[in-house]
Amino acid sequence: MSHPWELPRSHSIYADYSSSCNLIRAKPTIHSQVLRLHPGRHSWSRNHPEWDLLSIHRLVLYYQRELSGRDSALRGHQHLRLVSPFMLDRGGDKMGLCRRIARSRKGMATIMGGLFFIILVLLSFNVMLWTYTQQDAYNTVNASMSDRDQQALSEKLVPLKPGAQNVTSSFFNIPVNNAGSTTVTIVRIYVTGVSGASQCTGANAPCIVDPSPASGASFSNANVPAGATHRLIPVNGLNINDGGTYKLVIATSRGRAYGFSYPWGSSQIVINNANQKTLNIGPIQVYIDFNSFNFTRGTQTQSQPAWIMPSGTEIILWVKIANVAPDPVTIAVQSGVLLEPYTGSHAGVTVFFIVNSNSVCPNPPGCQGITAFTPITLPGATAAGPSPPVILKFSATLQGGTTPQSISQDGTYLAFMGMFYYLNGQFQGETVPFVASNLCVTYVYPNPSAC
Repeated sequence: MSHPWELPRSHSIYADYSSSCNLIRAKPTIHSQVLRLHPGRHSWSRNHPEWDLLSIHRLVLYYQRELSGRDSALRGHQHLRLVSPFMLDRGGDKMGLCRRIARSRKGMATIMGGLFFIILVLLSFNVMLWTYTQQDAYNTVNASMSDRDQQALSEKLVPLKPGAQNVTSSFFNIPVNNAGSTTVTIVRIYVTGVSGASQCTGANAPCIVDPSPASGASFSNANVPAGATHRLIPVNGLNINDGGTYKLVIATSRGRAYGFSYPWGSSQIVINNANQKTLNIGPIQVYIDFNSFNFTRGTQTQSQPAWIMPSGTEIILWVKIANVAPDPVTIAVQSGVLLEPYTGSHAGVTVFFIVNSNSVCPNPPGCQGITAFTPITLPGATAAGPSPPVILKFSATLQGGTTPQSISQDGTYLAFMGMFYYLNGQFQGETVPFVASNLCVTYVYPNPSAC
């Protein structure tokens, strides 16, 4: 084996056998007889062909140079450039680490598993984020709709009597109050001829009135602030002063509709559907279906329908009413029911004055007897409809009294209600044409048809 060249101890030197001097130049990365000098150990060692030479091949620059005259035997041969041991070791370590990772199946499975787990976590996070976003959007829309519903329910636009004023052949004002807590915006007015009208009838009904400026009929002053009283809504281009009866409906931006008739009171008496009959006069709605006009006698605690009643006995009349006005109504002590005969002995009219609603029967003990009337206040109507109904009791012979009334004569009687009440602090009264009832002395409970 040839001697190594003399080089500084801080470097490594590579040499080959003299008989193989051309192998490094030809294919240095696979030659197995290259030796490496370790300066720290002052010894040679055979290099591993896949570690050191491959590292040198990748990390060290090769170059050609001419040798001196005394080295002419080796002139033209390829030699290695001097390389520090640090560079050689670092290159070998990096390549060895990469090979170990590439050849280790367990390591690759762990890395791939970790990447797959990270992907799953990111996908789960995206799904959760999308779900939260959709839920937040739903809650936002739901809250907005609930807010609109609440605002719609808080609207209380009240058309005022006489319904239309300052009426001419092409103009009129609609007086309204806003009894609600929010501004009301009128978006359209519908006008329909009901009877005797010369326009807005048949195929031309209803006439549509839009905010000005608009072609044809129009109106202005559409915004009615909360708490406004006697606000006038001017309407142009429409004649409702032709002697006919018109129904007007005011539509608002929140989908509410408020109707009235002109002339005022033309349709204040309204019979509703056949299943539950009601009679509306002014703010009072009287129920006249079969089980809403009842009576009790003697010591009865369960009321019976009053379409047929016994004569010659003390009774308490039970009448169901409600409030259709947007403001509270307080029933006054002057209220009563008048029964007037139109067949039989014509004995004369009989009055039943209002008594306290806790009265149950006219002849205690064994039941709650008649007590003096105390005022009853019906709350205002809402967007859902009239106030909850209440039962009024009528029986006293005198106003504010507690003595029960009776009718001694048989016959058919017409019933009229004289209703007195306070509305907006003002005392008012009205007569309600009510019902008819047959009284007979042969009345037998529970078979009143024996009369």
